[in-house]
Amino acid sequence: MTTILLVEDNEINRDMLRRRLERKGYQVIIAVNGEEGVTKTQSDQPDLVLMDLHLPILDGWEATRQIKANPQTQQIPVIALTADAIVGEREKALAAGCDEYDTKPVDFARLVEKMDSLLKPVVPKPPEPVTLNHTQPSLSWTSLRQELELPIYSMISYSDMLLDASDEDSSLSNDLQKIYVSALQLLKLVQGILNPVLLEVQQQDWTIDLFAPALRRELLTPLSTIIGYCELLLEEAPHDFVSDLEQLHNSAQKLLSLVNNLDSVLARHTQTSESSESKFLAWQPTQRTDFSLSESNHILIIAANTAIARQLERQGYQVKMATTKQQALEILPDATFDLILLEVNHTELLSDQKLKDVPILLIAASDQMPQVLQGIALGATDYLIQPFPSTLLRTKVATCLQAVQLREQVEHYQGVVEEFREQKQLEAELKQQVEALQFELEQVKRSSSHQVAEVVQTDDLQPEFPGVQSPNLPLKILLVEDNELNSDMLSRRLLRHGYEVVLASDGAEGVSKALSEQPQVILMDINLPVIDGWEATQRLKANPQTSRIPIIALTAHAMTGDREKALASGCDDYDTKPIELPRLLSKIEDCLKSSISR
Repeated sequence: MTTILLVEDNEINRDMLRRRLERKGYQVIIAVNGEEGVTKTQSDQPDLVLMDLHLPILDGWEATRQIKANPQTQQIPVIALTADAIVGEREKALAAGCDEYDTKPVDFARLVEKMDSLLKPVVPKPPEPVTLNHTQPSLSWTSLRQELELPIYSMISYSDMLLDASDEDSSLSNDLQKIYVSALQLLKLVQGILNPVLLEVQQQDWTIDLFAPALRRELLTPLSTIIGYCELLLEEAPHDFVSDLEQLHNSAQKLLSLVNNLDSVLARHTQTSESSESKFLAWQPTQRTDFSLSESNHILIIAANTAIARQLERQGYQVKMATTKQQALEILPDATFDLILLEVNHTELLSDQKLKDVPILLIAASDQMPQVLQGIALGATDYLIQPFPSTLLRTKVATCLQAVQLREQVEHYQGVVEEFREQKQLEAELKQQVEALQFELEQVKRSSSHQVAEVVQTDDLQPEFPGVQSPNLPLKILLVEDNELNSDMLSRRLLRHGYEVVLASDGAEGVSKALSEQPQVILMDINLPVIDGWEATQRLKANPQTSRIPIIALTAHAMTGDREKALASGCDDYDTKPIELPRLLSKIEDCLKSSISR
């Protein structure tokens, strides 16, 4: 008798399909989740597996990958069953290893026809040696993405928190908005490039040697913007902003370290997958976190994003943050909490009786909705999808705490449908906020190009270079940079150090302005539109009117041979992005001195 393994978590669908298959003469084995499906495939060796894709514990895609990666089960046909008849689902199922695909509600005659086709006897092929665990690449790309996302979430949270605390029309608020939008751009890039489904389909085309430079190139421009504006704000922000700006800057530097060492990071992630245990960042509560105070709500956070604790502290809550699950379990008996924020990777804590009467707010990434639904089913109150603005965090926390006060008056839980409706509305509001910020940023960009030309005239900011120019006039620097945010940030920092700054946004305009403005130094970005930095430099050095002007090449491509290529094209010096301003100022000074001595 032909044996069929039916992996289905919906009891009604499972019973209906089992009975119809048995009526057709098949012997049916049942599994109610993906993990049980993998186990029973190996132990019972069925002739065919019917695999629902949306399963608890282990979803159908991952269960199929594990079945196809095991030499003992990889020859067993798998038919994917799903209610999501959307574009790409079939390709995704086949990419995971499924032999066929069918949609719900099941057309039973069509399903039996597909089963019969797969069950026809075939000449067995000798098993091929397994050289790659197919579950590994997906897990590795996902863990790499999560490692890069963590400092980005921190940057988004801190910049949003500082925006909330700053005056809406101030220059501080405008610069924080640029940091916030750039951090959102970083998150979009990381989630788009490190899409695990896309990478799994294309993994044979990627190598570390090709992938690392491509990813580094995409991330360095917005990251350079964030680091530059952080350093700018640290020089001029109010004292009560400095501590949080330093945390923001540290998060950016941590991501920069990961980006600059992508080769080793990628190698590590392709060798071993991350364990299910999250790695928490150590965090010490500030002096304002006093558990002896009884007049404000006490909140426990079990998560890695430390900026969440800082946001809640600013809102007046008494916050404690656990760095490990074990520490959380040790804290719970000794303190009473009004609310717990729990990272979705640790929903097993929901079964602890100590949390039974405490509202739980889950923290998850956008691709962790199955775990969120599982957590809601286990008793969690609500959830937040990272990244989230401080206003949404404040609203969710306040709603959960208010629900506790009204718990005795509530007779029936209002259901998951209302929760999803509220979440969709909040997500729509968040999208509108982001669009509004992006529009405002465009307005800032347009006005910045007119403001940059203002020159600091004070004598005490003059760099002293006798003989280069009249001592009453600032030294002129031509900055050729096509990224408006980086151009604005760097020009403002140079103005602060006493230089006059002339801007050009492409190579052709840079050549033209060098002739008309006759600057003392040219800062030349290499990747420019119209003509690139290499060609622009060669033209300037070939023209007697501009050949003596020192040129410093700026590039995000810190690759072997780039310095030699820059010098060969005629550049007098070379520097990498993100810009370290003291180093750049030193190179400008050296170029000016060299120019005097010629």
